Amino acid sequence: MVKVAINKCFGGFDLSDEAHERLIELGVEFHKTWDTVKSGKLYVKASNLIHFGKYHSNFSDYENRTNPLLIQVIEELGEKANGRFGQIEIVEIPDDIEWEIDDYDGVETIHGAHRSW
Repeated sequence: MVKVAINKCFGGFDLSDEAHERLIELGVEFHKTWDTVKSGKLYVKASNLIHFGKYHSNFSDYENRTNPLLIQVIEELGEKANGRFGQIEIVEIPDDIEWEIDDYDGVETIHGAHRSW
């Protein structure tokens, strides 16, 4: 089974400051400025968006939702991992299923990937 972190409320995937600090403790790369981050690389960075909290991360990128450190922190902290705008849950998907995350106004669901033309 593959564990995937998704958001289950309107607003979007959002981690708490406590969750970000635990990720930094576990070794996720931390940046104090916005311009030092290379795209695609997993990171936590200091936020300059006051209404979001002290940190920002690219765990909102779908490819990072199976990251073992993210899953560990959510399991450790439970509801305390939720940011101001998020309600994060872990969903287990069978290993042999190709899946994708569908997002409607921040509420996410997992769907089996299928072909369309």
